[in-house]
Amino acid sequence: MNRYIKQSLVCYVLQVYKPLMKNIKLSLSVLFLVFNAQAELRSAGAVTTELKGTRFTVSVKSGFHLNEKAPNALTLDETTFKPTRLASQAAEFSNLPKAWSKGRASLYVCDDAITFCEMHYVDLKGGISTQEKKESKTKGQMNKHGFIEDDLNHAIALAKKERRLLLVDFSARWCPGCVRFESETFNTKEFKQLTQDYIKVKIDVDRFENVVLSEKFKIAAIPTLLVMDSEQKEVNRLIDYQPSSVLNRFFSAIKMDPSPIQQLLDHATPQDSQFALRLGKRLVDAGRYTESIKYLSQVKPNPVELAYAKVEAAASEYKLNKEYKNQYIKTLKDAIENEPTSSRAIVWRTSLIGLLEDKAEIKKIMQEGIDFSDALLADAQKLKSATESDLVGEFTNYESLLVAVNRADLIETADVDPVLIKQAWGKAADIGKSLKISPTQSGPALRYLIILNQAELFEDANQWALKILKSDPNNADVQRRRLKALLGLKRYSEAVVVGEKSLKNSYDRNEIWVAESLAKAYLATKKTQQAKSLVDKYLNRSEIEWSNLKASRKNLEDLKVQISKEL
Repeated sequence: MNRYIKQSLVCYVLQVYKPLMKNIKLSLSVLFLVFNAQAELRSAGAVTTELKGTRFTVSVKSGFHLNEKAPNALTLDETTFKPTRLASQAAEFSNLPKAWSKGRASLYVCDDAITFCEMHYVDLKGGISTQEKKESKTKGQMNKHGFIEDDLNHAIALAKKERRLLLVDFSARWCPGCVRFESETFNTKEFKQLTQDYIKVKIDVDRFENVVLSEKFKIAAIPTLLVMDSEQKEVNRLIDYQPSSVLNRFFSAIKMDPSPIQQLLDHATPQDSQFALRLGKRLVDAGRYTESIKYLSQVKPNPVELAYAKVEAAASEYKLNKEYKNQYIKTLKDAIENEPTSSRAIVWRTSLIGLLEDKAEIKKIMQEGIDFSDALLADAQKLKSATESDLVGEFTNYESLLVAVNRADLIETADVDPVLIKQAWGKAADIGKSLKISPTQSGPALRYLIILNQAELFEDANQWALKILKSDPNNADVQRRRLKALLGLKRYSEAVVVGEKSLKNSYDRNEIWVAESLAKAYLATKKTQQAKSLVDKYLNRSEIEWSNLKASRKNLEDLKVQISKEL
């Protein structure tokens, strides 16, 4: 798995639920109507609420609980209030204003078994929002590829009833590898035959309601194809886009041995090297790196997964405790020394540079990485050999583009002259152009568009986006990236039009990303009030408190300061 694909990450989301509101008492002079947006939620009826004077209370019945780590909130007009008291079975919002025109409570409820969490918007005055209608349309339905959309609980029930395994696709529409699966794999006869015995479900990691699932199953990168039994015990997982040959091996291995990982661990036989290799690989894919090392080390010669597991284990330890920094540095240097001709050595150098402080050493390692990358790009045979031990994933059949992107990431991490960084991305763009990618090749076309924007070749990016949109006019992610190009070109009026269209086709995390860029376009076209309304709207959403939206929240707060200066 390549480091740059972790831009997906994933994702931190809790599910939204809308219980029936039967006991709301209003002492205000205005009667507020409450509507239920999703009638078939599993926690429907688990919560009762009461609004009395300046106090709003929530109580949860036995068997369910409020997620105390989630951003439970109450928004009245444009002001958001956090609970004055929050416990697993009850919450209270006190000292509220006496007069307001409309309100919304955002409550996050899980069952005590933690098999699901659902988020519920309670609207005071008015019906369900356009966004909620948009989400309720697709939830639980089966898509054209036979995947149930965003309803894991329903899929689990089917798997139990029919005694079948589950295949869970964690993905997002902005992810090129996910798009490749959608456009090149899921619709094929071969894939349908391979997965005909599975209950398939698709989880969109950008939906706020799905963050809890991404955390629960430790989704570190997307796409992830997770196979588990109806008791939610993991059998195996496949990370990033993979060609049919890899998929065949993956599903064939599961067919031969569908045992969950934990069952394999319980019956481990260390002296069996083939068993140790199979178990070690499954543990690596599951992100259980330290455990995997125990088994992979028993295999001679050492498999390529061992070096990767050691690096990731050291990275995990460093993340938890910064005192492991030197150990992590040593592990990276050992990996580079042991695999000097693998393309993974470029990524490891990038990670190493991010840890070092000595500028001379950083410059030396950066140059080694550049020289190695250039050597691979200049020699097709060396390139083929270097990527054989790497999981090129999304870049399958575009390995030169992988090396060029890793090369640019290396230079950017070294924090050198911005001109050099721009030139590095320009080189990646040139390689992308030489590959003659078609705008209808959805995954590679999207990756090339991303690279053009990173290279600040905004006119090329704009024209490329238009070519993609010609065959897929409502692709909100391409619209979003075209919006970025138009902002780079300072064509702000066009940016407003594209931004407004993209916002209508977006949801949850994507919607907030679009709102940031659209607010900038509003400001540039002197539509300051529109910019203020947009920024205030998204800063007041309770989900903006999620940790994976920290950068977006900071950007919106900076825009708010800028807007206040304009008014």
